[in-house]
Amino acid sequence: MHPSFQKKYTQLEKHRQTYTAQVRALSPDQQQKPPGEGQWSAAQLYYHLWKVENTVLQAIEANLASGRTHKPVSFNTRYRSFLLNLALALPFKFKVPKMIGDMPPNVSVAEVEEKWQATSQQWQQFLEKFPEHLQQKEIFKHPRAGLLTMNQTLQFLLEHAAHHKLQMQKLVTA
Repeated sequence: MHPSFQKKYTQLEKHRQTYTAQVRALSPDQQQKPPGEGQWSAAQLYYHLWKVENTVLQAIEANLASGRTHKPVSFNTRYRSFLLNLALALPFKFKVPKMIGDMPPNVSVAEVEEKWQATSQQWQQFLEKFPEHLQQKEIFKHPRAGLLTMNQTLQFLLEHAAHHKLQMQKLVTA
């Protein structure tokens, strides 16, 4: 695995483990209870974090399997990635992209934990085999930021996980 991928994958794995420990520490009722109308419960937030990582991986795999030509990284790619990560660093709510799908009303934490563990292993295997000639190519189309490289995509996933950190902490301490 490329060293920059390894570092980011390790950080993603730490986020996953932290979120898992936080949700598991709650009672089943606490896991499912949203803090207010139209807000997510801890279990739903946990589901969302897994769903994003899983959907991104599936999209990249489909893109690579399509045989399309991938453009090299450009200034615009770097700029869009910067703006995306900046937006995620701010304390704003964003509408979930349609590609993520609807939020189920009740979420099995044990099921999500199992799925997220599997997705994490799939990410590791994928990154270990990721072709070196594609490292500076645009391979993931973010619904708002457009095309990103693999490194930028991993950074987006890290920023996304960090974006929800305070939200989960509030749910855990409520």
